[in-house]
Amino acid sequence: MKEVWKQIKGFEGWYSVSNRGRIRRDFPGHGTKIGRIRKLNTDNDGYSTIILCKDNIRTHLKVHSLVANAFIGSRPKGMEINHKDNVRNNNLFTNIEYKTHQENVLHSYRMGRSRLTGGRKLTTNKILSIKKEYGTGNFTHKILSEKYKVCPSTISRVVTNNTWKHLSK
Repeated sequence: MKEVWKQIKGFEGWYSVSNRGRIRRDFPGHGTKIGRIRKLNTDNDGYSTIILCKDNIRTHLKVHSLVANAFIGSRPKGMEINHKDNVRNNNLFTNIEYKTHQENVLHSYRMGRSRLTGGRKLTTNKILSIKKEYGTGNFTHKILSEKYKVCPSTISRVVTNNTWKHLSK
């Protein structure tokens, strides 16, 4: 495959991304050369990342997002980037695509990367019951966690509206 380079949006004239997932410098900087291929980093989740610097501002970016934006187009609202082969640092433009979150999770499951849990333990009705029971002052986090078979920190997040915020009064 012939390597094709395109300017990175927001960094035009400074950096380019290739259809192979490589990043190069287009503007000279202190101790750097034009055309130099940048070394990629890997984050804790296995994605390739890069730090780009423009006007003394450092920006951390994921390489698959740069490739997708340049070679597939802007990400549609509500869509995620999926690696077709399920290898998170394979950033060839032919290996990435946009999918909904549900499609992305299902693809990951089918490829053997993750397993489906069958949903949450707590339903809307259970959340409402937890909030009501806790509000009476008769139930502790521990008692509610044993009753609903979740850990006390889950109960804490529910009653303080850190999760299930849409059900708060």
